[in-house]
Amino acid sequence: MRRIGERPVAEIIEQRSESTTSLKRTLGENELSIILTAGRSATSRYNLQPWRFLVVRDFEARRRLAEICTNDPQLVKCDALIVIFATSDSADTGYRQKIWNAEKSWIRDHVVSTLDSEIESYKPEFTAEWAATDAAIAIGQMIFACESLGYPAAVFDSFDEGKLKDLVGAPPTVSVVGVLGLGVRKSRDFLLSHRTPLNEVVFSERWEMPFAINPTSTRPFVYSQSIVTYFDILGFRQMVNSWNADRIGTALQTLSGLSRPDPQIIDLYDLAFFSFSDHIVRVAGIQSDQDSHDSDGLLFSELMELAIIQVNLLRAGVLVRGCVTVGEIVAERGVVFGPALVRAYEIENGVASYPRIVVDPKIIEAVEAGSAISRHAPEEEKAYLRDLVWNGSDGICFVNYLGMVDSTAEAIDVLRLHKSLIESQLRDQSELNGITAKYNWLIGYHNAAVRNLSDETLLDLKVGRESLLISTGELPSWGEISSQYPLDSTELQQSE
Repeated sequence: MRRIGERPVAEIIEQRSESTTSLKRTLGENELSIILTAGRSATSRYNLQPWRFLVVRDFEARRRLAEICTNDPQLVKCDALIVIFATSDSADTGYRQKIWNAEKSWIRDHVVSTLDSEIESYKPEFTAEWAATDAAIAIGQMIFACESLGYPAAVFDSFDEGKLKDLVGAPPTVSVVGVLGLGVRKSRDFLLSHRTPLNEVVFSERWEMPFAINPTSTRPFVYSQSIVTYFDILGFRQMVNSWNADRIGTALQTLSGLSRPDPQIIDLYDLAFFSFSDHIVRVAGIQSDQDSHDSDGLLFSELMELAIIQVNLLRAGVLVRGCVTVGEIVAERGVVFGPALVRAYEIENGVASYPRIVVDPKIIEAVEAGSAISRHAPEEEKAYLRDLVWNGSDGICFVNYLGMVDSTAEAIDVLRLHKSLIESQLRDQSELNGITAKYNWLIGYHNAAVRNLSDETLLDLKVGRESLLISTGELPSWGEISSQYPLDSTELQQSE
């Protein structure tokens, strides 16, 4: 049976137009909170949130309010009334100043012909009409919240505004947008299920040009060049076999939440994100002019994001394995496919082997070819990537997440956490298997990152290098880890 709050929006809209019955169930405090939160969460211009809600539950107060609203008896029958006000003075001066500054910055960046003096004098006016429109959007969201909870609602908009404001003590600076009655329907006359056909109320391109939805006219899927990353949790099968459902579900929520693109980056680049179980796909579309918005460039920004994701997942006790490549992909309208995704998956599955995000040689080839994925000339871009992309002793490049922490003090904390995670995971292993081999590789990477720290850095922080290194003598007898693991962080070598 479907639980309260799980009804799809399309179902709510359809069934609301057909139902005329009132609900006899009493409105609970939790339900009222959900409804009010839905209104508070509505979108508004500049996020000024120009609404105020007044809840009326007292029977006598509802009766007096009904008298003001053309004596509508339905108002008295409601469990509660919400009076929705609009105010153009809802934002404090400091917040408004931030809005104006943001607008001025946008104008400077995009309207080059505008004089600085004109920009400084720019001050957007937040009108009463804007406030009323935004408050009406909030009413709509509260209605949907009511219906999703299985609770009927109706909007009453016939009232004497002056008397209503006097009744509830509202200030003269606000206006009444409507009264939302919770727990009742209006009469059947207002809820006829018949609706005018879509092609009679919707026009296409010009007035009175009929609009028709033709499935065959949907624009075709087209491949686009993108940076594509695919990764998943290291040892997920073992997790499923040994962890309870709640712990696994929490880990997957953490993986998905931390892997989603930063909203500020989404504004700059054409990004897409997909997740299924422990599988994550990130897509960054390549556009010829996109790097003019960001001095770092698309490739550097995406690799930095991947490094940050790995560090944050490390704090959650999650290690990942994957590949970042470049090529053709479709990532829109809820589907993702293409040669680049296949290549990323094949490298992750057959080449990555260890807990690392492999950087496909095609990335380096694109940099050398002067692709739009980079902001700089090829050699300069390689210099930018030198610390971000490391090359292992097996000739395979990968994202160096241990070297990409903002401050040296934080880097030490991350290395300590990294060491602790590796040691605890290896102690939990009862036998030598594929997982322990992957952690042995991780020990090599960890120790290489520690050795890459300068003596001056360690001295300033009063940290001994040996305290950060992982000694296999402290772990179960897996044998000495290979000494043939030099990480060359001064060259970017290609490898197939």
